[in-house]
Amino acid sequence: MYRRWRRAVGIDKAVWWDRHQAAQDRFRSAVRSAKRQSWRAFCDTLARGDFSRAMSKVKAIRNRRRQQVGFTHPDGPAAGANAMRDHLATVYSGAGLPARRPPPLGSAAGSVPFDLSSSTSGTPFFSAADVSALMRRLPLRKAPGPDHLRTEMLLPIKSLLAPILSLLFNICCQWSYTPVLWRQAQVVPIHKKGDPTSPGNYRPISLTSIVLHWIRPSACMT
Repeated sequence: MYRRWRRAVGIDKAVWWDRHQAAQDRFRSAVRSAKRQSWRAFCDTLARGDFSRAMSKVKAIRNRRRQQVGFTHPDGPAAGANAMRDHLATVYSGAGLPARRPPPLGSAAGSVPFDLSSSTSGTPFFSAADVSALMRRLPLRKAPGPDHLRTEMLLPIKSLLAPILSLLFNICCQWSYTPVLWRQAQVVPIHKKGDPTSPGNYRPISLTSIVLHWIRPSACMT
């Protein structure tokens, strides 16, 4: 309609302009109707579906619109890394712990390996079915740890990994020990509020191995 109006000559120009205006009104009305229907469908989905999934979607939209703030230092990246290191050292120094502490736990060196088998059924502490079921409960779209593995990478091969990891988890529990790499974390500072050049305005989060996230709920449930 718009092209024909632009190319029309004489009285036809007024005719095509009226048609263009009418088509534009119909288009805008259809867009408003589609928006109302989409919003109504969204509200119905919230009422019938899982509220946590809707909240995670809203949180993702807010995070995309939020301005990302990174720690900077006037003297350069090296000085910023040293300042953040010194700040985290004071956070994890234990200076805020009470002076009176409970006695340390006794050593279990003389009682390992533990017998994790049931006396009646002989079933292992960690079964492949339990490990496979817990894999489906791991959070998605999360930042990986030092191993650079994410849940989305392991789900397609869970049937192959579950039997192997169940044996590995049983060994870890028998000897009351987990590999050092599982316990190493990558600390990432997240800005809270205030001056972005102050290390105290950042909240440290620890990104650990995906296998550690896997074995912790397994131990709690079993």
